[in-house]
Amino acid sequence: MNTKSRFSGLLLLPLVACMCLQVEALEGIYDSPNSKNQVDSNESLRADIVNLIASKPITTDQKNVLIDLTEVLISTLTVDLKNERALSAISEELTLAAVCLAVKFEDGLDAHKNLKWLEAEITNTHERAAKYDAYNSARSGSVTRLPHFSSCL
Repeated sequence: MNTKSRFSGLLLLPLVACMCLQVEALEGIYDSPNSKNQVDSNESLRADIVNLIASKPITTDQKNVLIDLTEVLISTLTVDLKNERALSAISEELTLAAVCLAVKFEDGLDAHKNLKWLEAEITNTHERAAKYDAYNSARSGSVTRLPHFSSCL
């Protein structure tokens, strides 16, 4: 009996179950009614996200860094993907915002959780997720210098 074929089906079952759970979780994120009608713009923050940040049990400095990060993440949805200078500028701003997030949240896990939460809130529709993926694809393979943390103090 071929051992490989006997076990291959067993390995796929947990993978399929895991994928189904991820899809169910994402459906809740994408279908969030709080922001479907919010306008994506470089000039404004989405009120739903600002309200969610304000309600978090974190310090004022941490809330401010999340708002700064929100502004930059929203700009990734509206940037001209053919404009390399604009892409580089947003990448530098995003890198600085990520460094500041790490500075203000002393626990790296808390910083990571808040970043992932914010990304999920900002990309909560299929259109927004596609735009964010397009930005990340446009930046794939590029290099951005890590800013000094003193910019965050």
